Amino acid sequence: MEPPPNSGLSKLKEIVENISTTPGLTRTENPIVLVPGFTGFGEPIFGSINYWGGFEDLAAALQTHTGVPVILPRIGPISSNWERACELYCQLREIQRTGTDNGFDTRSTPTPSSIAVDYGRYIDLPPDTARTTKRAVVLGQLEPEWTWTEAHPVHMICHSQGGNTVRLLIELLSGRHAAQHPRYFPSGSNQQALVKSVVTLGTPYRGTTITSVIFDQILRDVHVNEVITRLVVSSALHPTRFLDLQLEHWGFAPQAAGESFIAMHNRLEAPILAWWNSDNNGIKDNGPDGIARLNRDFNPQPSPQTYYFTLSFDATRPFPTLNFSPANLQSFPVHGALSLWGFGFPGLLGDISASVGSFLSSAAHSVLNAIPGNPSDAEYARWLVEVANNQARALGYQFRLPRPGGRIPRPDMLPLLSLFSLGMSGVCDSRLSGPSEQNDGFIDTVSMRGPDEGGGPVRDDIGSFSTAALGENKGVYWHLGVTEGIDHADEVGVFTVKETVRMPHK
Repeated sequence: MEPPPNSGLSKLKEIVENISTTPGLTRTENPIVLVPGFTGFGEPIFGSINYWGGFEDLAAALQTHTGVPVILPRIGPISSNWERACELYCQLREIQRTGTDNGFDTRSTPTPSSIAVDYGRYIDLPPDTARTTKRAVVLGQLEPEWTWTEAHPVHMICHSQGGNTVRLLIELLSGRHAAQHPRYFPSGSNQQALVKSVVTLGTPYRGTTITSVIFDQILRDVHVNEVITRLVVSSALHPTRFLDLQLEHWGFAPQAAGESFIAMHNRLEAPILAWWNSDNNGIKDNGPDGIARLNRDFNPQPSPQTYYFTLSFDATRPFPTLNFSPANLQSFPVHGALSLWGFGFPGLLGDISASVGSFLSSAAHSVLNAIPGNPSDAEYARWLVEVANNQARALGYQFRLPRPGGRIPRPDMLPLLSLFSLGMSGVCDSRLSGPSEQNDGFIDTVSMRGPDEGGGPVRDDIGSFSTAALGENKGVYWHLGVTEGIDHADEVGVFTVKETVRMPHK
């Protein structure tokens, strides 16, 4: 299936074709690192659901198609960008194609291998807790004696939070923040040449308003403390868990062999909630406040030795006009006595009344919409949602419906994302530097373009990307535009409908 004209995907395809036909360029075999976003799990869930591709193995397909090694890091699914950056650096540095121990796992490795990791000084971890992460998984064959050095850089493809994790990592590689981590990122040692290129898919460079939708609307009155505690304890209790949140460095691990769920829950409830309410988790770290903190504490700048490409996506459409069709009016409930006189549905007088009512209602709606200052259909919808939420609150229900905005999710959006998308279109946050109604169900489209003005140049004129002098394109965020009809799950190959894209099968 061909990408839509003028979309980010079509522009990316055009650049690839131009570079591949440019005389004098030599193909390299540098590995590709797939950096997952928030909730990005390492091992396939239930042994068959991959982060990259869902029931399809997108990472393996990429390795087969390109012929270069693909590296799958196993970084904390819901951890902060600082923790994930330290883990990513550690896992890539661990790979040593020397001797019998290669420093990485393969898909056939029965149990993930653990390695020591240093989290530096930026976050305050409890003393005497485990400081371990997992080895990365490598698909394909690395070159003999391969190690991650300036002579052997990597390309990084990042989804969602993965882009912010890599943005922070590249800034740390500059050596400008040695005080926060003198071991991995010493002063006077610029290691930014380790990363050849970065491609980001739906990264919230300026934050995502989903944090506001979840915490200020949907869960505003919901007591989630017990849910969070049970989730963390469940993921840490058994070594054969189906999802490992990798939070042992916070002390979230069994105290002794055989500790029961209840005992571990009661022991860790307070520290888990303290962690959840802090800034040291992925959902807080990637909201507008978290990105403001990232910019304030590190002021990440693009590396002059790295190529950057950003892709934006939108899976919404304009809010529809109210429909006063006869079919809709016929569903209006009426008194039983009216049905006896033919005013009910179905019934001759009822059908005539519905048709006349439809015509008059549509005409009145058109006239009202033409008057400047009158409420829009979306504003009426927000009012109805607010009324429903007030009624639910009065009845003791805690869950809230999000307030809609000027756009609604496409019908082919992943159902869970549709609820978030509806609310995100109704949030206005000036820190996103533009209208935030468009989104992919998890990230605001305007936030995917690149960092704000202080974070480096972002260019939309991809037509000026020079294939004759490639080096001149480094250190710039090249925005490839917005691709419509792709939601946050579609971006990593978890497609809701087959027509969205078709993966080739053998």
